[in-house]
Amino acid sequence: MAELAAAQKITKQLPPVKLPMQSRAFSVRAAAPAEGADDNVVPITFSSANPVKRMTWGGMWWNEVLKHSGGAVKTDRLTQGLAVLVNHDANQRAGILQDGAIHDQTGSGNIRFNTTQFGKDVATEVREGTLPYISVGYIVHSEARAEDIDPADDEDPNYLGTFEADSWEPIEVSLVAIPADPSVGVGRGLSDLPLYPVRFAGMPADPPAAAGRSTQEPHMPEAVIAVVSDNTVALKAERERCAQIALLQRQFPEVLTRELADTAINEGHTRDAVASMVLDKKREKEATLNAGASAVTLSAKEARAYDFLAVMRGDRSVEQPSLEKEISDTLTKTLGRATGNIFIPTNQPIFRMTSDERAARTRAGLYTGTSGAGGATVATELISFLDFLRPALRLPGMGAEFMGGCTSNFALPKMTGDAGFNWVGENPGADNTDVDPTFGQVYFSPLQAIGSTSWSRQLLVQSTIDIEAKVRNALVLRAAIGIETAALAGTGGTQPTGLLTTTGVHVVALGTNGATPTKQNYIDMLTACFVANAALGEQKYLLTPEIAGYLAGLPELGNTIALPTFTYAADGKGRINGHEAAWSNLLPKTLVKGISGAVCHAAIGGSFNALTIAEWGAMEIILDPYTLARQGMIKIIAQFLVDSNLTYPQAFSVALDQLV
Repeated sequence: MAELAAAQKITKQLPPVKLPMQSRAFSVRAAAPAEGADDNVVPITFSSANPVKRMTWGGMWWNEVLKHSGGAVKTDRLTQGLAVLVNHDANQRAGILQDGAIHDQTGSGNIRFNTTQFGKDVATEVREGTLPYISVGYIVHSEARAEDIDPADDEDPNYLGTFEADSWEPIEVSLVAIPADPSVGVGRGLSDLPLYPVRFAGMPADPPAAAGRSTQEPHMPEAVIAVVSDNTVALKAERERCAQIALLQRQFPEVLTRELADTAINEGHTRDAVASMVLDKKREKEATLNAGASAVTLSAKEARAYDFLAVMRGDRSVEQPSLEKEISDTLTKTLGRATGNIFIPTNQPIFRMTSDERAARTRAGLYTGTSGAGGATVATELISFLDFLRPALRLPGMGAEFMGGCTSNFALPKMTGDAGFNWVGENPGADNTDVDPTFGQVYFSPLQAIGSTSWSRQLLVQSTIDIEAKVRNALVLRAAIGIETAALAGTGGTQPTGLLTTTGVHVVALGTNGATPTKQNYIDMLTACFVANAALGEQKYLLTPEIAGYLAGLPELGNTIALPTFTYAADGKGRINGHEAAWSNLLPKTLVKGISGAVCHAAIGGSFNALTIAEWGAMEIILDPYTLARQGMIKIIAQFLVDSNLTYPQAFSVALDQLV
């Protein structure tokens, strides 16, 4: 009899070879959390090895058993965290399943509810018992013949047998008030659900049909097939989006918390948008660590009492206690740089403005303070060294980022590789190859720049605002020239690697031995950035004044009425090919190309917001009263701690062989 029964099973039909997402229901009760436990987390069991009755559209049915051992469960999505929905509705996301694990006979995990209002409401319903069931959604990849649960089932002509899902994958968990009838399974007959191919083992390739039974699957209308196909593509894209955001969360948990990742998934944000947010937050975090928390902060009283000229005269000896010495000691400890000289804070308001400076800054919108009656408080209006330095620099006006008052080495993140997106057939036969986004870092560390100026002792004794402004502005000018020269053409090593010498920038060559530039050369410079997909912001040009003068006389077209290549717009700014163009004498003019001799000029085109200049919040003052003592002069040497770097070299093109 046993042999006959086995033979009869072989003649049974296979279940459908395409199935929609399946589901199973379990009860969930949220017990009172233990003391100190997170009350926003509820432990659940979402699967078991108990048999569940499944049916086809034609009324055929079989018993399905989920195998949990031997690697039968694909856990990629489970490890990343399954979405927790309400009633299997992808638009109603209540949280995420964390700490998912597969045991010998069950699957379990912890539901962490979203901190959104919807998530809080669902959590309340679970605790109150009005959402009492868990329904896991899963897809089956293959099933194998198993021993029948009840031999009496063979007497039912519609019974197909018992099958064990030996390869299946949980894809979501839902909270439901009314579980589906366990005798039919959730989703049976819903034409808007995507179908998944299932491989059945233990049956002949072409099993004979039982009497009175069709061997074909029920017919699906063409319209339904189209909906199923569309939904399959949409579901795959949604899975990939969620997986990529989860990957970003694991890579950058310090800025992309689980709660933020949940919100991004729930609100439908793209992976690119989340990656951009991660980069912005990391940059903001670095800027906050380095610039937001100053190495030293002065009260208004201390700022007014600070005597800059006394430091310049050498009246504030490093051996004698004073406010200036105390501030210098604080900077020494923060920067980890012992000195026998004195540090001046560059980001604290210790400098007095002259009335002319105040009026000029007010007109320029750089100063918004108010003076007392009759200008009586002008002498107490203070400003920092960096506030004078920034306007003196040309590059920040072109879009370069200036980070002042840094306190330590730091790195800014950048994306070096995008995530992959592949197209596959309905049943590709192999897993999709994941290409994860990759990130790199651009490092900054303080490098020492030195500038000097000389002043008479008699002048420095004068404690007027105008004298202070002269000394201070001399240092500002030298700092600006030194910083921008290195940022543009630094050679690396003890100085920053300049934009012109950074590996990865595009080089537009004009000729074997150099050549005079044309409009097309400047078009080519920006085109190279666009081709590299590195047009990160407004595109601008920077060139020498000699080249600007040459282009101002060069017609765009070969006729007598053509406009010049270099023009000036109504705002007074230069333009080349519609893009803002500025000139600087700090660009090299003595480059060599072939046999040209040292006569070639440099030019730059690109997104200057990909250039960052960092300053470390202190200026070291070294006084030399001896070298020029016979002339009654004091030589003042100022050392600055600065660095510059390109976050994306591909955002720039350079021409190094222009002739005039």
